[in-house]
Order: sequence, then structure tokens, then C-alpha cells
Amino acid sequence: MLDLWESTSGLNDPDGNPLPDIHAMGADSLHMDLFIEVGYLQTLGYTTDSQGSVPPHSHRPSEAVINMLGDALKNAPVTNPDGSTGINLHVDIGASYQGNPYVISSTTLDTTGNTLAQGGDAIGESCGTDEAPCVSESEPFDKDAFPDYPGTIAWKKVYQYLRDQPLNYPGRSPVPGRQKVPRANGVSI
Repeated sequence: MLDLWESTSGLNDPDGNPLPDIHAMGADSLHMDLFIEVGYLQTLGYTTDSQGSVPPHSHRPSEAVINMLGDALKNAPVTNPDGSTGINLHVDIGASYQGNPYVISSTTLDTTGNTLAQGGDAIGESCGTDEAPCVSESEPFDKDAFPDYPGTIAWKKVYQYLRDQPLNYPGRSPVPGRQKVPRANGVSI
């Protein structure tokens, strides 16, 4: 991350859109930071021929898991420019676990009036049975790859899709030998 992002609030991208206010989320240009935005699968329950009845459940990480990761990073043997050691963890999991020192506040507002925490989205696990919300058909996920296991999508296909996309930002030349991929908002990458 650029030091400017970590030390300044109210920054915009080249198109004038506000950037996430990582400074207000606790970023420090003199100390290593790791930001994680959490989305997770959950279901009200469903039934398939292969699995039978699957009860309601959630894959949201527990607060104990976040604490273990945060403590491990805090004690990591890395030296920071400020002379301290460790890495600061900042988890955006929406309104969950507020008050936890590793969790980004869901009540604090940025300079545009939006809450700092934007994550914590629950994704319908049983997309194969039309439980909302599901991935749209236009997305590069193959949600029918495992028809007997709703919610299981072909992650390898997604990562290959993302890996193969050229980085072409406005004002920069495209990667040689790669085609631009049109996006719905009119921006090609």
C-alpha cells in the first residue's frame, strides 16, 4: 500500500470515486497492516439426493478465529519502520464482533458519510436450489459444476479468470499480447 493511502483520509481514484478510508480504519504508514474483507456462505437449510437434509448453518469465521489470526500477526517476527514488530490486522466483517480490536467499526463513518465496514456479506450457500442471493449467470463462476453440492462453485475457474485478465487502467498501456475485456460499467481491463 502507498504510505499516502495509510496516512490520509478522503482520497479518490483517478475517476473521482472515493477510495476505502484505510487511514480511518487504523492503517499506519510506519507499521505493516493486513486488511481482510470477509464474505461468507450460509444457508437456511436444503436437501439434495447426495447429501440428504442439510441443516441451517453459517461459515462466518468465529471471533476466536479472528483473534487467533490477529494475535499471530501481532507477534510476527517482522520489523516495522517505527522499530516495532508485528503486523496489524484489520478485519471488515460488517456489524459482527464490534468492539474487537481487530475488527473495523461498522458505526464509524468515513469522510463521505459511509460506514467504514462494508463487508460481512452472507452469500446463499444453496445457490443450486435458488436460495437468494446467488451468483448471477453472467459471472465467471460455474455454479453448476457440483450439482449435488449447492453452493460449491468452481473456484479454480474463477482464479484462472482473474489471473488471465490484463491489468489495463485508464492512462496506462495494455499488457502486450492480451485483449481488453469489456466490463459492464464501460471500463475495459
